[in-house]
Parts: sequence; C-alpha cells; structure tokens
Amino acid sequence: MNGTDLLKAFDTKQQAAQIMMQLSAFQSGWNSGLILFGLHLMILGYLVFKSVYFPKFLGVLVAIAGLGYLIDSLGKILIPDYKLTIAMTTFIGEVLLIFWLLWKGIKGFGKEIYSSDNEMPTV
Repeated sequence: MNGTDLLKAFDTKQQAAQIMMQLSAFQSGWNSGLILFGLHLMILGYLVFKSVYFPKFLGVLVAIAGLGYLIDSLGKILIPDYKLTIAMTTFIGEVLLIFWLLWKGIKGFGKEIYSSDNEMPTV
C-alpha cells in the first residue's frame, strides 16, 4: 500500500482529523522537550552563577530563561487555553551567554583566574 492508497481510505474530514491529531501529538512532544530544555537552562544558570569565569548576573538571567521555558511548556500541557508566553522575553540570558562565550573565547580568560602556584596552560 502506498501513500495514494492510504489517502483514498479516508474522506476529507477524516484526513483533517488525522492531521490535527498528528499536529497535537507533535505539539505535546515539543512542549515535553522544552520542559527538559528549561530544566537544563536552570542547571546551567546555577553553574554559571557559581563559576568564577562568568559574571553572576549572567547565571541569573540564564536560570530565569530556563524558568520561562518551564512555565510556558507546563502551562501549555496542563492548562488547555494557556495563552501567556513568558519565554519570548526571557531569552536574553541565552543570547548574552552566547556573546559572553564568543567574546571570552576570542579574548581568552587570562592569567587572573590562575593562582601563583599554577602555570597557565599553553595550547
């Protein structure tokens, strides 16, 4: 059986219902993935906050971004008519982290993070 035979097995309303069911399943999977991504960002934000290599405000912003993803995704799964979108405004922490890593990656972290007992590694 090929694709055209399968299309003939359903009328237009049944095909539309199948499409909507598949889109709903995709949306549920997408939101489940964003829950994990939000948890990942919260952990990453904590690690950035505790790190000596990054400014603390950057860790806070990344954790807030993770919380935004978590709230949005859980809201869409648990509340049928959820319309609030928090993650659209919290992504700034992710963007700042990208630019910080690019800037520090080019500039380097310098010798200030190494104690006098340790030598700076050479590449």
